[in-house]
Amino acid sequence: NYTFLNSLYSNKESGIIEKKIMSSIMNITIISKKDSRAKEIEAFEDGRIKEVYEINFTDYFYENIIRKGYLAFDSGKLLAIENSVSRAIYTIVEKWRGYDLYIKRQAFFIARRIPLKWDKTQIKRTIDTMEKALIELRNLNLIKDYKIIKEKKWELAEIEITYEESHNKTKRDTFFTEKNEFNSMDMLVTSTEEKIKCISEDFHSGEISEILNMFPEKVLEMKTFENFIKNSVEKHGFDYVKGTAEYTVLKKPKSYKSYLTKALEENWADEYIASKKAKENKKIRQEAKVIEEAIIVEEKPIENLYVWEDFIALNPEYRIEVEAAAYQSFLIESNALDNKIMRNIFEKSKKSMILKIMSEYKIPKGTIPTEETLIEKAIEIQMPLDEKKEILSEIVGEYVSVTEFMLKVREIMRLENLEINFKDLVEVFKLFGEYEDKFIKISYDESTKQGIINIK
Repeated sequence: NYTFLNSLYSNKESGIIEKKIMSSIMNITIISKKDSRAKEIEAFEDGRIKEVYEINFTDYFYENIIRKGYLAFDSGKLLAIENSVSRAIYTIVEKWRGYDLYIKRQAFFIARRIPLKWDKTQIKRTIDTMEKALIELRNLNLIKDYKIIKEKKWELAEIEITYEESHNKTKRDTFFTEKNEFNSMDMLVTSTEEKIKCISEDFHSGEISEILNMFPEKVLEMKTFENFIKNSVEKHGFDYVKGTAEYTVLKKPKSYKSYLTKALEENWADEYIASKKAKENKKIRQEAKVIEEAIIVEEKPIENLYVWEDFIALNPEYRIEVEAAAYQSFLIESNALDNKIMRNIFEKSKKSMILKIMSEYKIPKGTIPTEETLIEKAIEIQMPLDEKKEILSEIVGEYVSVTEFMLKVREIMRLENLEINFKDLVEVFKLFGEYEDKFIKISYDESTKQGIINIK
């Protein structure tokens, strides 16, 4: 067991755990054929096997591994490094640099992790030892070059190490080679934790591609970058990651992934996203005004068989039916979808449209049309009359993001066997913030995080 006091890093909490922790790193149990559990272990069916090792990582370290990942090294290259100090520097610096082609650290910082002595009488000798190790790494082509920087005294010396893109390619290839070899091994893994996919593939892939396409090709060459974006979307939501990604690309940082990570965690792009959203809303209002003016200008007078008083004289229930049919006709002529903007436009000029619909139905004056008559006429003139449908169920709930809400919608659609193209539904919902047809109506309020699903 180890005792950690303000020194155990937690990737889950993104920092040092500020309390005393007593824990082992892993626990190993050796099981022999004589053990009572031997019958449960399939590996013992091979008579040559005498012992099985059961290895359990403790939670703190297991969480760090699955969240942060791990490095893979080519054993041949490691064995080719004859100097143990060279080998230590190589593995330590490979961890620190990630996929950066440049790294700079204090010599003291590196020496303490090898570890090498660092007292005033031996500092220069320690740095000479480190330089000898760096020369070996350069000769083995494991680094491009190095530079030891001393400005005032050796205690404050710094070491610069540079790499080439070929070093990153080798690093990626080594990782995936090792990963594939591991996957092909005949191992019995009894228990693993897997991340739950919180987003459907149909809804997910298009959004991920949209974000990835913003970044330069050199960033997309990183094998881990796509998964990083997927995980970010699951955690923060598509719109927020997209906006933060745009902000990151505008800044052209040295490391796009590191910058985007910080920007997401510390909300650097909030002002940019809010400003962009305000501009988009202004543009939508302007477009709506143009559409409204165009409809008013282009609307042609028609020879109506009715006046407004004829509509008012109808039974209130049938007035609703006729108005609904007029609205559907208006949407078809405008080549638009139902949304708040279109409903507002319709309200301002609905009289002429309603009278036009009544004329097309050719309802005799002084009579009250039946519901059947209206539906038959709608079919006859190929106009989708939106019959009133009883709301069979209403599901109201709070959802962390639009993504979570859409997953709930998909689940409900499957349970109700609704024949709707989910991909099209998502596109409409993303564009207008709501969706309605003869089967379902959905809406989501970003400010309250409340989503409403009506099954008709």
